[in-house]
Amino acid sequence: MNRKLIIFLTAAVLLSVALSGCMLMIDVETIKAELQGVVNAFKDDIENYNIDEADGVLALLDPAQFTLRLEDQGMAVTKDYDLLKEELEADEDNQLAWRDDFGYELELRLTETVFDRIRRNSAYMMSRFYVYEEADGISPVITDSGYIIWNFAKVVGVWKISYMKISFDPVASDDRAVTIGDGDFGFGFGGGLEVD
Repeated sequence: MNRKLIIFLTAAVLLSVALSGCMLMIDVETIKAELQGVVNAFKDDIENYNIDEADGVLALLDPAQFTLRLEDQGMAVTKDYDLLKEELEADEDNQLAWRDDFGYELELRLTETVFDRIRRNSAYMMSRFYVYEEADGISPVITDSGYIIWNFAKVVGVWKISYMKISFDPVASDDRAVTIGDGDFGFGFGGGLEVD
């Protein structure tokens, strides 16, 4: 009788371990697709200067823990959610006027995307980026490039950006109109065109 009990308990433990292993598995490809959706929305919102807290770029950030670090030509600036929101809102009229009055367009191209440490509720990603700007009478020109490191956290079942580090490629001083030392706004993209 003891032998049957031992066999039963052993089988129960093995079954429990086997099932718990299956439950711990995550669908990495689904998570990558969800994160890519967040990044695509970020890209669209940056290009259209949609900073709305309900459906724009601010909605993609986790206000409780978001941090942005900009690195450019040996200088660095760190911003929390509130400071970034304040800067984006302060520049909104100017950004929209450029789009309306000068036909300004900004395109954020993301390439060489690599995912890392994908978990159920957190993940990391790195992308190479290029910013193209154009306006009436001005052909598209690359005004910024570099790398973005993204940290994501799942907050109440929704993927949010919890940290971004944007490292701008070094350029000759004449090739970029704005650097961090000039006190740029927001995410630091753009500002490289001069319109007469």
